Amino acid sequence: MARKRELGRHARPTAVPCRSFLRQSTASRVQERCQRRRTRGQTEPLAALVAVAVVCVAISIYAGFLSGLVPQLGEDRSVAEGTSERVWHAISEDGIYNASAPLADEIAVETLPQGHYVAISVTYVGEDGRLESITAETFDAHADPVTLDPPADAERHERAIPIKHRPGDIQPGTLRVVVWS
Repeated sequence: MARKRELGRHARPTAVPCRSFLRQSTASRVQERCQRRRTRGQTEPLAALVAVAVVCVAISIYAGFLSGLVPQLGEDRSVAEGTSERVWHAISEDGIYNASAPLADEIAVETLPQGHYVAISVTYVGEDGRLESITAETFDAHADPVTLDPPADAERHERAIPIKHRPGDIQPGTLRVVVWS
């Protein structure tokens, strides 16, 4: 008997509470479920406003940081830079400049800016380490070839280009465009 009392103290609870739970009316269980559903997924209005404000501040900081990184987004490009791009598209074939092609034949009137003088040169570093010019042309305001030197205050733009000297021999070079009025 003493052993039964010890087991009784540590024994599992009787099934009576479970039966009483089962005896609860279905209506009260439905009410509990409805109450849980009404409170689920809701948040305080103040917390929602704070979360929206934090997101707005984060987007504003990001936009300010991005505009600081890219300050030239709203600025106009120089005439020399735009001309350099157009010249490169005119003289390149599959992204490579062929050194044996005459530069004056490759440049169309539409490539050059109207009313501006343009000097174009293509250079590379030779085997002896010196800067060597492949070609250089200067065009007047009507896109006719002339022999003029650009003034010191002219707009200049340089870009690296690959130059094909002969089949299989491609070396880095520089396309230099100088524009003035």
